[in-house]
Amino acid sequence: DIKDPILLGVSLGGFVALSAAIRHPSLFRGVITLSSVAHVERGAAIARFGELGGPPAAQAFADVLARPEDDVAFAKYAQLCFPLYSRQ
Repeated sequence: DIKDPILLGVSLGGFVALSAAIRHPSLFRGVITLSSVAHVERGAAIARFGELGGPPAAQAFADVLARPEDDVAFAKYAQLCFPLYSRQ
């Protein structure tokens, strides 16, 4: 067993790490993020997901920003938005 783990996330993994820590704060002693952001310009980011993935992707991103602890919202975001991170 690992005792008092510190969670590390890089780039998008930083957002995932922060979301995991929000959902399960008792599991981690701390969180380290690299090349990531804790704040997102919501309007611009939602619009960009809409451009890349259409209205469903924009809504999924908006939902996960509004409710990062919601496992259903996060699953929808992962399904619709993760593939878009490799698009230009």
